[in-house]
Amino acid sequence: MNMRKNLIRYPLLALASILALAPTLWMFFTSIKPRELAYQPDAMSFTPTLGAYVEVFTQSAFMLFFFNSLLVGIITTVVSLLVGVLAAYSFARFNTGGLKTQFGFLSAMIFPPVVIIIPMYFIFFEFGLINTRAAIILGHLTFGIPLAIWFLIGFFEELPRELEEAAMIDGDTRLEAIFFILVPSIKEGVIAAGILVFVLSWNNFIYPLILAGNEATRTLPIAVANFNTFQGLLISRMAAGIIVIVLPMFLLAFYVQNYLVQGLAKSGVDG
Repeated sequence: MNMRKNLIRYPLLALASILALAPTLWMFFTSIKPRELAYQPDAMSFTPTLGAYVEVFTQSAFMLFFFNSLLVGIITTVVSLLVGVLAAYSFARFNTGGLKTQFGFLSAMIFPPVVIIIPMYFIFFEFGLINTRAAIILGHLTFGIPLAIWFLIGFFEELPRELEEAAMIDGDTRLEAIFFILVPSIKEGVIAAGILVFVLSWNNFIYPLILAGNEATRTLPIAVANFNTFQGLLISRMAAGIIVIVLPMFLLAFYVQNYLVQGLAKSGVDG
């Protein structure tokens, strides 16, 4: 019986993997084509070249855009996890504010970003935050914090109360018990939540576009979109830029895949 299931399961998984990777592989082949062949999808016979990658890094401030995305992603992830850990613990242990308060935190994940970003723009404009990295970070926190809270509540609910109570009897404060006793016990969930928040921040397009569109604060998704110029679509550069954006996420997922799988499994996200 198990053998029959495997005969069906593995081909389906292989097909799903091929379908998932096909767009990225197509972008990679496009990025290493000579410029004149990049506009010909059926051109499969060519001498690979890294010219598009050289142009991406030498003919634009791509390293600045990379730094902006990395800085915004790291700060968004750290703040989201700090707030998420404390809020998830409070909801799990004390049901703070009841279900209405929990739903209020999670509502930012339900509404379309445009519902949030329009009033946010006017508020940031009044405080002089438009065209700053801080504006992008604050925008990303609107989905980073709710995601971290939603992801971690279940982990704290599974931990016995005796863990922090024993630590507090030994002289630890509640915060010390949370961060030095409970968080290490659910490190898979914390790491998985951090990965998801970072990936969403790294790939986000709408908040950097509306809140900080100038070159000094431009992030990678905006930089790649700007390869569609008045001269036409610079498809080879765009393909190379997409690979540069995607590659760090592949490497990140590869090195932390065990934590990610364990965290997703324990959170119940995978069903």
